[in-house]
Amino acid sequence: MGGSEVVRRCACGTRLARDNHTSRCGPCARAGRRHPSTPPEVPAGFWDHPDLRAALAARDIGAVIRAYRKHPHHGQAITQDTVAAWITLSTTRLSRIENGEPVNDLAKLIRWAHTLHIPHHLLWFHMPAELAGEPASVVRTAGDRLPVPHDDSGRFHDGSGQSFEVEVEVEVEVEGAWSPAGQAHPGSTCAAVASARVRRSQQEWLTVRQAPGARGRELAELAAWLYPADMRAPGGHVLAGPGWLLEKPVELDSIRLNFSDLPHQAPPFGPIDHVVPLTDRAQRYAGYSRAVRDLIRPRLLENRVSYRLVGTARHDALTLTFGTTTYFEVFDVKEALAHEFKAAWLAAGKEVPEWSALPLRSAISDPFDPDRLLMSPGINTLTIRRGARGDHRFVLHERDGGAVADGRNIASLMPAGEFQPSSVATVDVRNDFSLWRNIMREFSEEFLGNPEHDGNGPARSPTPNRSLSSRSRRHGHPATSGCGTTA
Repeated sequence: MGGSEVVRRCACGTRLARDNHTSRCGPCARAGRRHPSTPPEVPAGFWDHPDLRAALAARDIGAVIRAYRKHPHHGQAITQDTVAAWITLSTTRLSRIENGEPVNDLAKLIRWAHTLHIPHHLLWFHMPAELAGEPASVVRTAGDRLPVPHDDSGRFHDGSGQSFEVEVEVEVEVEGAWSPAGQAHPGSTCAAVASARVRRSQQEWLTVRQAPGARGRELAELAAWLYPADMRAPGGHVLAGPGWLLEKPVELDSIRLNFSDLPHQAPPFGPIDHVVPLTDRAQRYAGYSRAVRDLIRPRLLENRVSYRLVGTARHDALTLTFGTTTYFEVFDVKEALAHEFKAAWLAAGKEVPEWSALPLRSAISDPFDPDRLLMSPGINTLTIRRGARGDHRFVLHERDGGAVADGRNIASLMPAGEFQPSSVATVDVRNDFSLWRNIMREFSEEFLGNPEHDGNGPARSPTPNRSLSSRSRRHGHPATSGCGTTA
């Protein structure tokens, strides 16, 4: 019997000739020589092209990438396949983004802008401070190294000896499907076998985090009793700084909010080796959120811009001053503190531990000082439903422990949410800087079942729900009693 001919094809689908012993057809090979595996160096005037300027002004990363690809400087347009490889996306996903699919993940925007060397002053979002010193117009040689993963902690290096941290989600194409990099696709034979030391470290961490007997809120109440009585709110279950609590509820609008554009350095925190496990490479995780993402894998864990409390004042009214931070930055701090307390609580026989067993908490000293503790408030709204016969009720929401990474398995007021803008766009950071606007956004999502107002889709902001807002103002009385914090 004669053997059948093996048909070989290029990645573009073209059938390869018998005498072609490579994996690419002629046109693809020539394109590969024209377009290297890393973005080319571009002159300073490259970014003045009208299409690029318009795309940047529209704050549309897809339009920016399309204008970059088709820039006359390249001679011939760079293919989507090439750019997709540079920014570690599938070609299909890049095509959707170029055709209008919004991107709201700050980490991705930062990574893509850094990879393409987009001048920072043209961006509509803030680059990390570690990258701020890079010249606005970057010229690299062919030998320069683009940011590549340094380890499983999520830290990157760019060949200069400096490193920076970016949350990365890489899409890997496998027979039309994709999976986050680092997770074996079904059928894959490339599975990393962790050492006994790594397995033990990860299991000990999971044992503490998932230990039965006390939920996070209950442990936070226990932790409050570590502090003097004058630092605790009435009842002793939460902490309240000087002037944070009001003598009686006041109209929500009486709380004054100030926004600060000044750079605010994150308070020093750490070392955290005793509250994070080892990665599969036997290196300590650099942040708590990364460990949660890899080992807990909640369905909802997204890094978003958040408002950061940087100052409080109490004169004729309570005044709060905010800058910006990210959800993961705050999550890393508060979850590390909670893990440290829970581990010490278990070691003490489920009793309140001594301060000596809590080095991270001890180093903060003043939990009300924004220069010592990174704080991003959440807004909890008590919604009272008035009954015709006086049987007033309120609604609670039980958080799914398998779906969320923060506040798992607790019953919270509804609506509740982080005080954060709906997207990274500068206009949303400004427009959403309102307690009432954030409350209405959460009402829209939790009571009306609308999609997340996160910039991905038509529900970009709570403005479509003006009828809900006006009804709430007319029939309700939004008021506040001040601020508090869990210990």
